Formats: sequence, structure tokens, C-alpha cells
Amino acid sequence: MKAELTDITHVKKRLDIEIPAEVVSAESTAIARELAKRARVPGFRPGKAPLAVVRNRYRADILSELYEQLLPRHFLDAVRHKGLDVVDGSMSFEPPEYDGGPLSFQVGFEVFPAFELGDYSEIPVEETPTDVTEDEVNGYLEKLADDKAEMAPVEEDRPLRAGDHAAIALNATFVDGDADGAPAFPEKQVLCEIGGEDTFEEFTDNLTGASVGEDRSFEVAYPEGHPDQRLAGRRVRCETRVDGIRRKTRPAVDDEFARELGDFRTVDDLRAEVRRNMEQRLRERADAATREGLVGWLVDNNDFEVPDSLVEQQAQAGLERAARNLAGRGVDLESARFDWGELRAKLYPQAVRDVRGRLILARLAEKERIAVTDGDVDDQIRKMAEAVGRPAAQLRAQLDTDGGLDSLRERLRDDKVVAWLRDRARFVPPGSLAAEDANAGAGPSVEP
Repeated sequence: MKAELTDITHVKKRLDIEIPAEVVSAESTAIARELAKRARVPGFRPGKAPLAVVRNRYRADILSELYEQLLPRHFLDAVRHKGLDVVDGSMSFEPPEYDGGPLSFQVGFEVFPAFELGDYSEIPVEETPTDVTEDEVNGYLEKLADDKAEMAPVEEDRPLRAGDHAAIALNATFVDGDADGAPAFPEKQVLCEIGGEDTFEEFTDNLTGASVGEDRSFEVAYPEGHPDQRLAGRRVRCETRVDGIRRKTRPAVDDEFARELGDFRTVDDLRAEVRRNMEQRLRERADAATREGLVGWLVDNNDFEVPDSLVEQQAQAGLERAARNLAGRGVDLESARFDWGELRAKLYPQAVRDVRGRLILARLAEKERIAVTDGDVDDQIRKMAEAVGRPAAQLRAQLDTDGGLDSLRERLRDDKVVAWLRDRARFVPPGSLAAEDANAGAGPSVEP
């Protein structure tokens, strides 16, 4: 077999491979003989047609199986011979034209990049505060009380004001473009909080002061980023009628309230548990911010070409996550007018950074001999199994079947590398790195 390697870029390669005629002939004959055993050819009993007749009648089928058998096998042989680290799924076979003799074909593919890491000692990372203030604890308790609030009708004869919940009949039509006058959505009954965080200002401004039975008409400008693409960037006329006024009645944050929420004797017990949970979330957030800072610095300071196939996989994973998030928010993906190509283009730069970060962490693990043991994997599977209430052996079998063990091992390796980097990082006060960048961009001052 002959194999000639062409370097297109640092990671993009091409192999021109020639398989000897005798190898091709032997494989072709074996395929034809196997096919002849089950071939039904007019004028011959099943399996009794001459080999030459089978070759002629089933030439396309024989060639297809010949390519399927020989091309990948000889490509892998050439890759092993040349010591190439090929990215899975990056291969592109050029369909050969074969009419006897040696079989020549081309394969385009990508390899993992070879690169040298820059100095990664004492990576600067901004500290993330993990202290919880008393005001934050009180705010969370107030939110808990708000969640337990009961909605009750307002009996007194008065107009809507901030904090009220207006029960309204809503009819909406478009007032722009070709769809002017067309329904924006079916007429419906909605509950609108006057002055609420999630309430459009137009609803608050126009419904404040309205009384039960009163009609109000106004226009609403939906933002470009609205999750419902039918409404994003559109102007809609809303015809409303106030059918009722309701208001939340919140319980007092006291010992009785604490006992209703769980195994707490006093509100101080509840307050202590809230503080512990908030501190834990802040620590997790700080760990994530530290990881992002460390990997981000490595990506910014180690520039090299990354395989397009890996970036495409990462971007596709981002698209799938976005689709799941939208579906989870109740958006109908089939009827919504999403430009998935535009979203993919927006995700692409981050996908490049994500892939480069993974490759850097893998190279760092190799250089610093940071490895994941079987015990590490067993411990993580045990924790995952406990979290979902499944036997560890069952979960391991599923991961093994789905190919998830390799992904788990890679994730654990990355976690170890990040922990290793964090132990050697140079932590600086919050905001100081941004200030350093701004000072560096300003250039030196010149005294008169």
C-alpha cells in the first residue's frame, strides 16, 4: 500500500492512498463469491450462477461493499503507520472511480493539534466574595414568605395600584407590517401584577388607576429578544377589560412560619439553615467563577488552530441545549420562527474557546502527569447513584453501554487539572484585573 500525506493546515490533512491490485482483486472475488451464494439470477438456480455473471449483474453492489471494506481499513493502517492522532468523525472519503488495477482514493481528515503551553504558574484570578449579609438572609426569608402568600380578592371599591394583581380579559392584534390587525394571540384571561418585575411597563402604566369593569386600550412594543419569535420586535395593540382586583396576603416570618416550612423549632433555626444554603451556593458559584477565570486565561494566552469538526460538535451541543431550554419555557419550537443558522453563528466563537480550553486541559494533564484512577471513577459513580437513588452497578453498566464512562473520566480529569491550577493561582481583589487591563490599554503617561 502507498500512502502520501499532505499537510493542508496544522490540523487539516489529506492522505492519498493506493491499494495494490492483487489486494483489491482478492477482496473483490471474496465479496462476489459470498454474493453468489445467495444471488437469484434469471436462468440459474439460486446460488448457482457463474461468478462472472454475478460480477457483471451486481457490479455496483460489489464495488460499494469493496469500498466499505477496503477504504476504512487501509486508511487506519496508513494513520497508524504515520503516527497520526486523528479526530473521530472528521474523515471525508472522496468516492473513487475504479475500473480494475490498483485502487486509489483520497481521505480528508483532521488531527489533534500539537502545541506548546505557555507559562501557567500563578495565573491571576479575581476572588469571588462568599460572605452572606444579614440583609441577604432577610431578603430570602421575605421571598419565602411571598411564595407562601395567598391571593385574595380586594373587596373595597377602589382602582388598581402598585402591588395589585389585575384579572383582565385580553385581546391583542398586531399594529405593524403586513399583519396589521391580525390576532397576535387568542383572546385570553390573564393575571397581571401591577409594577411586577416581569410585567411590561405598558401594562403597569395603562392599568394603574383602572377600576373593575373598566376598559383600557394601549400598545405594547415587544423587545427583539422576546422568547416568542412571533412577538419579538413587534408592536401589539392590547384591548383589556378589568374583571377583578386581587392582592397577596403574606404570612409573618415568625416561629410558626418556620415550623410550617420544615423541621425547624424557631425562626432562628430557619434563618441559620438559609444562611448555610446561601453560603454553599456562593461557594459553588465562586468555584465556577474561578474555573472560568483559569481556563479563560489559558485560552487567551495559548492561541492555536482547533479542529473544525470538534467546534461543530460543540456548537451543535449548544444548539440542542438552547432548544431544550426554550421548550422547557413552553416555547413551541415548530411554530416559532427561529433562525437556527444565526444562533449557530453566535455560538461558534464560544464553541472555539470551549474546544481550545478542553484541549489545553488535556495537554496540561499529560504534562503534569495528572491522572484519574479507577477509584476516582468508582467514587463519582457512587455519588451519582446515591443522588438519583439507583444502584451504582446499574448506573455503571448504563454509562458503559452509552459510552459515558469516557466522558466521566474526562470530566474528572479536567476537575483535577483545574484544582491543581487553583492551588497555584494568584488570587487578586475583585475588579482588579479589569482595572489592570484598562491601565494597560491607556498606555504610558507623558509628563510635560
